[in-house]
Amino acid sequence: MHAPVLNVQLSSIATKLLKIAGALVALYGVITAALFAIMLQSPDKFAGTMRYVPWPAFVVLPFQPLWNVARKGHLAVGDMAPDFSLESPDHKSTFQLSSMRGQKPVVLVFGSYT
Repeated sequence: MHAPVLNVQLSSIATKLLKIAGALVALYGVITAALFAIMLQSPDKFAGTMRYVPWPAFVVLPFQPLWNVARKGHLAVGDMAPDFSLESPDHKSTFQLSSMRGQKPVVLVFGSYT
């Protein structure tokens, strides 16, 4: 008589664990989709949101693959660079790429020299 009771208890525990696992997988999917939606926003909005994300999230969530898809863009080698503007380091003037087109070569370097 103890075996049927034990089977019912194990079945109940297994069902609860499966429900919890399903809920966790669903939550992970929702959070991952939200992260991807944030990555599709402008850099300012993205940075403003990401500053509140705790660092363990970068380990748990598929950050790099999502980033590669979200920021892939549509430029190919040889395409004209899209226009943009940047403030000077002293914040007194603005540089616009289109103002340099046809005048002289422009090299964009992204990185740190420190």
